[in-house]
Amino acid sequence: MLDWPPEDMRHTGRTPPEHLLAAIAADDHRMFYAALDAVRGDLNANKSAYLRAAAEVRNMLFLKELTLAGADIPYATAETERERNAIQKNTYWDDDIEDVVTKFKNPGDEARYKTLSHTIATLNTFQQTYTQHIAPDEMLKTQQRILKELEELKRDVTELRDGKPLEKGVFAAPAALRPKTS
Repeated sequence: MLDWPPEDMRHTGRTPPEHLLAAIAADDHRMFYAALDAVRGDLNANKSAYLRAAAEVRNMLFLKELTLAGADIPYATAETERERNAIQKNTYWDDDIEDVVTKFKNPGDEARYKTLSHTIATLNTFQQTYTQHIAPDEMLKTQQRILKELEELKRDVTELRDGKPLEKGVFAAPAALRPKTS
């Protein structure tokens, strides 16, 4: 049975997902790893909030750990784009300054739009890095672990089939081979 939360987190009254989001925001690695085990099967819930939170604060280590635990980068990127595209804005060409002008319906939407754009850029950058560098290393580590497990399994099967090999020098020589002492 999972003993959640750890003793030092019990007084907060937070759920494991809230602990994970708080750990990401506070850059608290100990609390992050404690909460990650509790939410491991549900990492893409709530529109991939964990990956998005880690991308918002540009914490690449947390992004890596979440991805290795099963979080989906393209899903997080798509949800972030969907949220950014839902912000109401008016974009038009201004002849006076000869540029595209974007005006937002609500004043606070511009800051949120920029934050979401930076989050999308961070997720895209991390996905490229993950695909080029992290995933091949993790695949090699996994292959080495599987090879070691296969060698142990082969040794166990051979031992079961042929019996355990006798250790040399432990048993006395047969009576016919012993030197005569008289």
